[in-house]
Amino acid sequence: MRINLVVTDVGMPKLSGTDLYKAARAAGITIPFLFMSAYPPRELRETRQLDPMLPILYKTWTMVEFAIRVREALDQSVARAALHGRTVLLVDDDTQTRAVLFARLKAAGCTILEAAETETALRLFREERPDIVLTDLVLPGRAGASFIEVIRREAPEQPVVAISGSLVADRDVRLEEARRLGATCALPKPFTTTQLMEACQAALVERIKGG
Repeated sequence: MRINLVVTDVGMPKLSGTDLYKAARAAGITIPFLFMSAYPPRELRETRQLDPMLPILYKTWTMVEFAIRVREALDQSVARAALHGRTVLLVDDDTQTRAVLFARLKAAGCTILEAAETETALRLFREERPDIVLTDLVLPGRAGASFIEVIRREAPEQPVVAISGSLVADRDVRLEEARRLGATCALPKPFTTTQLMEACQAALVERIKGG
């Protein structure tokens, strides 16, 4: 029998849903998980050590909410499969944000190259030619939009996903500028793991179409 989805409570006796998930991933099992929980997101992150951006169904829920979360978990699984084995250049000057994104991409089977500013990012891009560039738009040194412009000149078909934070006053303007300069996809923060995976997958699909 093929299992397409595991639906589990986070808190259970003997083996918690979190421990089951970690054991599955450690064994190389990539079946998607949908977690159920009455814990708030902060406790899931700090006490249960579960990324709240994973598909989670908070108690109590309706059947419509359940169906939406099941679809989200399955869609995320498809996107993860498309990214498995890909190399991602991750550019963000915020250490915490970079660590969270690193963990999510690593869980999808990606190899990640990291940079906190554009000079290092450009060097890594030229040396490694990653499958995807995932870059913030507010960076020290050269602005993220300018970084995208350089990439587009040097590698016209390079998949680029631009991201920008909700605390940036002109976030939407920056994202639109990034699209104009050649970003394949643009994501406003905060975003879910599913949205991140789908944006990266879409960037790859656009490269194939363009090629």
